[in-house]
Amino acid sequence: MFDPLQSRTLKVECEALPTWGSGDILLPQRLKGVETLGELFEYRLDFATLDSPTFRLYKARELIKPDDYIGKTIKILLEFEGKGTFIPGLPGDLGAGNVGAGVRTIEGIITEVQQIGSDERRAYYQFTVRPWLWLLGQNKENRIFQNLTVLEVTEAVLTGTKYKFPWRTRLAAVSLNNNIFPKRDYIRQLWQSDYDFLIQIWSEWGIYYHFDGMTLMLCDSPGSHKDHKNAYDTILFHAPEDIRQF
Repeated sequence: MFDPLQSRTLKVECEALPTWGSGDILLPQRLKGVETLGELFEYRLDFATLDSPTFRLYKARELIKPDDYIGKTIKILLEFEGKGTFIPGLPGDLGAGNVGAGVRTIEGIITEVQQIGSDERRAYYQFTVRPWLWLLGQNKENRIFQNLTVLEVTEAVLTGTKYKFPWRTRLAAVSLNNNIFPKRDYIRQLWQSDYDFLIQIWSEWGIYYHFDGMTLMLCDSPGSHKDHKNAYDTILFHAPEDIRQF
């Protein structure tokens, strides 16, 4: 995974993507997206096909089947510079750009694939990657839950034949109240998507979510988060006077 000749790399792991010999046909070029606590992230991942004298563009078009990738899981690995002892010859500030380098991992499902262009040697594709929780927004349900807590309703919705993905809770309220949320006599999901319904009942109890890999994490306080170990020690920001500072 670590490439000493490049200070920042973008790599992808997905069993569904085609290969040629021992190498990949689709090579990641660019990643762009938005991620926010309590909201569904969305990333656009651009690929270019392999450019090789032994691998022609027509062959890539034969092997790449976009419909086969929809719904498949994908892992995106973004390497960033580290810090540490000077090592001559390495890229990065003062030759120490890769010392202690880390990796940001983004995991989700492929929800869209489109060809965005081509030239004489390569074809270019764009994949849209979203969390599996996005699937819960694709339906409408009308049902009633009786004498259940918010977590029991959550379990009833998330645990079943439709959604087979991991989820966990890190809730301070559970610890403070002896693992007890009050039972509700009557909760109705009135022709809502599973996603909209869960967001509604979670918000009543101050619950929000984020993802740790493919695992949905339900949280209710800053203490619910683990140390993210900053990739950088200094961050550029704009002060109120619009002066750039470090």
